[in-house]
Amino acid sequence: MIAADDCYESDWEGYEPDSEEIAYHLYQEEVFEISLKEHGEITRRLRDYHKYTDRQLREMSSEARGIAHELRREYRFDVASDSFDVDLDRVTSIAVSRDGTPREEAPRPLTRKDKRREKTGRRKAKRILAKLGYNVRAKPREIEDTSSASVVAGVCHA
Repeated sequence: MIAADDCYESDWEGYEPDSEEIAYHLYQEEVFEISLKEHGEITRRLRDYHKYTDRQLREMSSEARGIAHELRREYRFDVASDSFDVDLDRVTSIAVSRDGTPREEAPRPLTRKDKRREKTGRRKAKRILAKLGYNVRAKPREIEDTSSASVVAGVCHA
């Protein structure tokens, strides 16, 4: 997670870390998690801005920015997007989320606004189909082949 994977080089073949290197790696992961938790705690307190004075808010904000900068510098971790920057080669890098999936493959959850837009789009499509002479049912039904009318996936031509 923290160090670059250099095992493709020939001199790394047969290499196994000793107990000190494993302990140091675990220590670095623990420090990373503590820093991330502390940053989250500070941003949570910043949202309760009525409880603190302006000076306290400024100090907390600068502390949060400092932690974010340290995480960016030491671990190449972006706190805002909750992802690591991973170099593919000297020119190209990608953002990878903490669970290991590339950022493009991890969709964000739908917000109320997104759901409202989808619902509006469905209603608009239903109105357009109704104007074109299609009878749109609320629930799609199985395909029926009758001589009087053909029903395909809930849309009938009137």
